[in-house]
Amino acid sequence: FFFNDTATTEIYTRSIVGSVRCVQETGYQRRVHGDYQAIMNFGVYHRFNRITFTCLKLFQEGLSRVLRFYYPVDYTTPKFISGKISAQHTSALSEMANYSVGRDSVQYFVNYRRSKGNFFVDANKNVILDLVCQGGSLPLGYNNDYMLDAVSSSAFDQYLLQKPIIQAYPSHDFYPLIRKILTPISPQGLKDIVLIGAGNSTAVEMAIRAAILRYIALHKLDSSHFPEKAVSIMSFDGASHGTSLATLSLSKENSQNFPCLNVISAPFPKARTPLAENNEENTKNEAKCLEQCSQLISDQLKTNPVAAIIIEPIQHKETRMASRQFFRKLRQLAKEKGIPFIVNEVHTGGGSTGKLWAHEHWMVEDPADIVVFGKKLQVSGYFCKPEFRPENPKEITDCWNDVGWRLMQLQAVLKAIQGLDLYNRANNTGSYLRLQLSLIEQEKKFIANVRGQGLFIGFDIVRGKDEAVKIVNFLKTKGINVGLCGEASIGLRPALILEPIHAIHFIEALRSYDRTNILPPLQLSLIHISEPTRPLYISYAVFCLKKK
Repeated sequence: FFFNDTATTEIYTRSIVGSVRCVQETGYQRRVHGDYQAIMNFGVYHRFNRITFTCLKLFQEGLSRVLRFYYPVDYTTPKFISGKISAQHTSALSEMANYSVGRDSVQYFVNYRRSKGNFFVDANKNVILDLVCQGGSLPLGYNNDYMLDAVSSSAFDQYLLQKPIIQAYPSHDFYPLIRKILTPISPQGLKDIVLIGAGNSTAVEMAIRAAILRYIALHKLDSSHFPEKAVSIMSFDGASHGTSLATLSLSKENSQNFPCLNVISAPFPKARTPLAENNEENTKNEAKCLEQCSQLISDQLKTNPVAAIIIEPIQHKETRMASRQFFRKLRQLAKEKGIPFIVNEVHTGGGSTGKLWAHEHWMVEDPADIVVFGKKLQVSGYFCKPEFRPENPKEITDCWNDVGWRLMQLQAVLKAIQGLDLYNRANNTGSYLRLQLSLIEQEKKFIANVRGQGLFIGFDIVRGKDEAVKIVNFLKTKGINVGLCGEASIGLRPALILEPIHAIHFIEALRSYDRTNILPPLQLSLIHISEPTRPLYISYAVFCLKKK
């Protein structure tokens, strides 16, 4: 901007430079709105001419974008300050002592204002490389610029401030918003969209209910009271479909504790890696699992027929995978038996496998009847075929309270994926991670069975759960956050923006674990124990051992 006199220009410039300096010193975001208002008042006070005033007004949005100093600059390396406990951390601990719920599950107290990209900053000012990203729910990491642009829009505010019941009182532009955002990403052949504001678990429940209602109508079964009890659902060993009562019953481990649904648990193939070397064994294992699935379906026909098959493309709990041939044959089996086929993409959808939908790797024209989504896509719900639309809309109901502003977040995510080419980045970084982990597996021998697609990666710890916990805690001391996945596995669920320059810190830390913490197990045999000594206060004996 050019002002009437040099003095005014200099004062204006100094105010902007001061803002920059403040941002550099504190690392916080400084939105320009407050500074802009101050400048406007300053301008009015000094009787700016009308042209200058109009320019400032017209370029308010441009100024906001140019001078919006997003939180800190992207971090590049993790930083862990050993043994330092801040006052913030101590205060948070004392406050948490008043609450019983969630106390044992807290891992970090996070300063979200100072977090950025693939890194979060905890209350002790440690910079942590986050390879879990809130359970895989952050596609763009922390405080991403695309997300902040979405939050700054007026369209975002209208849904956030009111929290409307959109199913009953939608805004005039809500359905055009769905058509613009969700219709282009719908899986092949699935044109109907059902949005669920209550969360991922509820979306899975509603999808199962839609499948049951369709099956009962198709086969004309008696379901006057409890349709869910008239039929059964086929799930798979090791599945993780949610945390509500109904979705917990879909996993074999919890089905007896939470018997909300009649669940038939089918075996899921346990593929051995490397896949090329174990192809024959894996193929036989998959054929056996398919045969057992077919037998279970036949056995249930007389009592509670299987009304839906629900499966994850990659099991979230232990990152277990199967070949595309297995999923193709299972899909064909469901078609032949007339059973709705549900693919749960809550964990795998959104690009973490290198494609928007993990089932795209199957290369099937008709992959599913229903596809459930959530997490990385910010909003929960499911896509389905038109015939799965219930006759009575109230049978599948939800208030959609949080759907509006989450759709705006999804729009920002899709814009970032396209603008930053994040699918290719996920494939490239994921290939780098799996390659390096395979090298560690060959060299160090304390991890095994490296597997995954894209950035959806897992590996086993050879010495079991106790050793897995030690590795997770060791990585924390290196400023790396990973999560246990199953009994003795570690799973990586990073943001799509992860690059090899960030991943190398995890690889180096994991490679150093064996060198600094693990002694190779010695096979020892006891050859002699001396008689214990007999002093009054101290007694000892000598144990003589030798290598076998």
